[in-house]
Amino acid sequence: MNLNPNEYLRRILESQTLNPNGQELTDLKKRGEDVVVLLDGAFPHSDKTIRYAGSFVKGTIICESYDLDIACHFANEDTSAGETLADIFASLKKALQEDYLVRPKTSALRLHSNDQDSLDKDFHIDVVPGRYTGLERSDVFIHISTREKSRLKTNLDLQVGYIRWSGYLGEIRLLKLWNVRTYLNLKTFVLELVTIKALRLPDAPFGLPERVRWVWEYLRDDADTFTVEDPANPTGNDLSEYLTQEVRSRIKKVASATLKTLDDGGWEATFGPVDEPTKEQKAAAIVTIISRRETPARPWCPVE
Repeated sequence: MNLNPNEYLRRILESQTLNPNGQELTDLKKRGEDVVVLLDGAFPHSDKTIRYAGSFVKGTIICESYDLDIACHFANEDTSAGETLADIFASLKKALQEDYLVRPKTSALRLHSNDQDSLDKDFHIDVVPGRYTGLERSDVFIHISTREKSRLKTNLDLQVGYIRWSGYLGEIRLLKLWNVRTYLNLKTFVLELVTIKALRLPDAPFGLPERVRWVWEYLRDDADTFTVEDPANPTGNDLSEYLTQEVRSRIKKVASATLKTLDDGGWEATFGPVDEPTKEQKAAAIVTIISRRETPARPWCPVE
């Protein structure tokens, strides 16, 4: 099968598109609904908002790396889950442990199976506890467990919208796939932001293959100096902890190796062979494209 670079990358994207009605997303959404019911039952009289976030809502989901972020944010004056952010984090962890094996992350609670027949199976769900900073329910404080500063102010609406409506979802999804397959393991949000930053430079090229290569060149050439800012709090949220010198060195090394592979062997040597997408994958890709063109700018999908 002889495909030009653009056709090849489009096929890769099709093969990484989850069918909206397929088993993976069906299971993920069903599990998400179960989590919402559990949290509602655990805090029945609380003033809270539970909404979906992450790649599921951003439109950057790929088959090889997908999850569902569930933001559970309490009103500013609501103390039913605790007085402090650490209290809220602990309260949600305790509630979720009724049905799940819960593994705390930096600011989220990752859910795994506690069933003996499937013990520790990853359900691809992160619950993100938080508290709104004011009555308007836009900015939110999130507990951070690995920093001296134990809270972070952000706005998940702005974060999701910034990525989803960037115009670079195809490029971001391909870079996410590269991030997974090369075991670079750069934090996804940082990768999304640096991709957008590189592609918004004045000399950035047109064309999907050209733009993906441009990002790799940017990562190779500017690995020691590039910065990323949280669009929800550009000066207040320091993302530099995710860009240590060790991480920067690995970014440069992996990007350089990728460009050499691309020059020596082409796109298939870089991403691997691509199979003919199934009818379901083609349908899913079409649905995704149409929804991005016709859906109004509503980056969040509130849980009803």
